[in-house]
Amino acid sequence: MSSGYEDEATNSKSSQSNDKTPEVNPKLQSHSKNSSDNEDDAFSSGEEEMMQRMAAMRTSQGSTSRRLSSLDVYLLRPREESVSYVLKGKGTLKDVINEVKEFEQQEANKVTEEERRQLASDRKRAEVMMARLQKNDDKRRESVLRDLTEAQSEKIRNRSQVKKFDGLTSEKRKRLKELLMQKAKEEFRNERKEQMRAKEDYLQKVCPPLNMNNMDDAQLVKLIKDLYARVKRCQEQKLEWEQRLQVQTEEVNNLEAM
Repeated sequence: MSSGYEDEATNSKSSQSNDKTPEVNPKLQSHSKNSSDNEDDAFSSGEEEMMQRMAAMRTSQGSTSRRLSSLDVYLLRPREESVSYVLKGKGTLKDVINEVKEFEQQEANKVTEEERRQLASDRKRAEVMMARLQKNDDKRRESVLRDLTEAQSEKIRNRSQVKKFDGLTSEKRKRLKELLMQKAKEEFRNERKEQMRAKEDYLQKVCPPLNMNNMDDAQLVKLIKDLYARVKRCQEQKLEWEQRLQVQTEEVNNLEAM
């Protein structure tokens, strides 16, 4: 009898515990639903589900006092949230479409601005190249015209020389050339003689011949001093004339270079 009473007592306790567990779960679920309704952004759907499962497992552990199985652990593991593509609000879809259009317009403007900048740089580069080619063409044309004019003048000069000696045979031309060379040599020889004569006259004028037979020592010393002073002046004049000649030569060279 006592064993029968004990079995009834344990059955009654287990039934009471089983009766209490379904009362706890709805409360926790209602509490979690109320909290999620009040705070929409506090927890996600996955977190609420995990909290509900943990509460249910705790109540089951309190009633049965057993360890969590691998299935329980798998069920308690948080799951990835599924992205909801449902737009909230009436004007949200329109706003998104407008934002997409604005973004596309901005990208198109960027592309057009870059293309416009590239076209401007290409146009400027092309203008520079055209100006450079035009300049090179002008220089080439000038050089060609210069060569043509020089060739034409050379032809005219040759024709004039041919006309001057026209009607003469080769022997007569050779004889004429020899006569011209002989005449040029004679003229050069006469010019050199005139220069030497002028030089001697100038030296006779500047430095007349000296008669030192009747001079004493004092007169000779004075003569030496005078000659030394004259040589000194001549050296100075020589340097001055050399400098003038150098300056004139440089001026002539500069004029020829221009």
